[in-house]
Amino acid sequence: MNQRDEKKLEVLEVIVKGLYWASLCGGMLLLLSIPWLFLNDLSYALHNSFIPLDRPTYNALMFLILAELKLFIFVFLLFPAIGLHVALARHRRAIQEQR
Repeated sequence: MNQRDEKKLEVLEVIVKGLYWASLCGGMLLLLSIPWLFLNDLSYALHNSFIPLDRPTYNALMFLILAELKLFIFVFLLFPAIGLHVALARHRRAIQEQR
């Protein structure tokens, strides 16, 4: 493998590490949002003072926000990181077998 191909693989490894770190940060953000589930009455009162909403609508919006956060973390961060990681491992294994 030449120097240029090694540089490309190093860039991909940095991208994979960045995606893993972003997934970890997103997971931590998701964990930090769990207390809002237990302080539902307090958060409803706080949000209702800014934007008046019915209680069922507020509950549905909070569920939607948490569901979308989980979905975005998995779909846009974790799954691409795992896919790139597997592809890089296969590529490196194929190179080792050629030698």
